[in-house]
Amino acid sequence: MPKISEETPDPIKRILKGIDRHPRTFGPHRAAFEKLMNDRRMQEVYGQFLRRDRQTGEFYYRPQNPKAGHTPEEAQVTAIREILQLSISAAADKIAVSKYEQIEAAKQRWLDEAKRLRLLANDVELAAELGLLGVDDPASVALASEHIEVARRFANWLEHLTSGLRRSDDPLVVARISGDPVVRGVQTMIAVKLKEQFGRRCDGIAAILTSVVLGAETTPRVSRAALTRKKTR
Repeated sequence: MPKISEETPDPIKRILKGIDRHPRTFGPHRAAFEKLMNDRRMQEVYGQFLRRDRQTGEFYYRPQNPKAGHTPEEAQVTAIREILQLSISAAADKIAVSKYEQIEAAKQRWLDEAKRLRLLANDVELAAELGLLGVDDPASVALASEHIEVARRFANWLEHLTSGLRRSDDPLVVARISGDPVVRGVQTMIAVKLKEQFGRRCDGIAAILTSVVLGAETTPRVSRAALTRKKTR
């Protein structure tokens, strides 16, 4: 594990040690984790996460849905851990934004392929029943039956995939792609997670986290635009 800076607050040190031991931090996730560990800009982020209201003593950024029985400190640590893990995963997986037209084109391709697979399965099934096209011996009939089922299962899977494609109201769906689509995608995911956790916009924190885990420059404007833009579809 990379050395943790002495400046890092103790609650964050415990989080980082836990993430370091997590199985998902191996492989491609490791590079993003080490960037996060070695970048001094993270001290500003940690300071914001642990900042308290001077009048009430409560965390300035408070988790919206803490687990029952958690103290405010435990809830805060859980929220911070989830945000850091999400940032690492999004960077490692290179989450990118996509245009609505690209998604619709992919959906139509998969539906067309599913239809062709079903037609092919029906043709082979009929050939096996009538002993046509060389499917006229027990071994060929058995193979045909096996492959027919595979084709139909694959068609079902393609149709299922279309139901999970991004919708027009997804923050990762954009009207046009400007700049690096991965930077924009990762920053949008982090910004959405921050708002989900704390119930408020944290565009500056999202920009720093994105810059750190990707090693790329960005600004708060990217997530600000993603979370405020009006949908046209």
